[in-house]
Amino acid sequence: MTFVEMAVASAIFATLMGAVFSLISVGQSATDSGIMKARLDGRARSALDRIANELRGSQVQPFPNGVVTSSTIVYKRRYSHADPNQPDPYSFDLVSGDVNWNALPTDVIKAGISPTEQENGVDDDGDGIVDEWVVLKTSNGIQTTLCPDVAPNGLTFRFASPRKLEISLRVMGVDGRKNRIVVDASTLVFLRN
Repeated sequence: MTFVEMAVASAIFATLMGAVFSLISVGQSATDSGIMKARLDGRARSALDRIANELRGSQVQPFPNGVVTSSTIVYKRRYSHADPNQPDPYSFDLVSGDVNWNALPTDVIKAGISPTEQENGVDDDGDGIVDEWVVLKTSNGIQTTLCPDVAPNGLTFRFASPRKLEISLRVMGVDGRKNRIVVDASTLVFLRN
């Protein structure tokens, strides 16, 4: 073998190895993105299921000014009374079985800026997402986070009909290669009350 043949063989080998590593890199990137997308989809579906379960047997208040779309929903939910030794704090009409909705506390579900962020265009908490929001439920003055990593204005409630509510949620995350992933999910809730 001559020196020229060795150089040509080395160049061909280097080109092939570069192509192989490039394919591996693209495959790894697609895998990372797919895994993050699946995680975000699961997070969004779980949050939508929780919200739908809250609203299904609830009395949802209409949105202000007759609009059909909002990012906040106010409702009253029937609570199960677990302690038989305590009087029932909510009155039910024993004849009709109707709930006295006026005696029930008011709950709110809305999206807002994450407590670890500020709306300033900067990733304040260092997770790779700028100005992320969270979905919060407020009940009896206690706030519970239903879903983190929500896109700004990423929660929407829309009345498709007086008894049919569409809930849309947009969540976002960053995969291992710092690619931003966004997932949209929605569900329909048929309101009984």
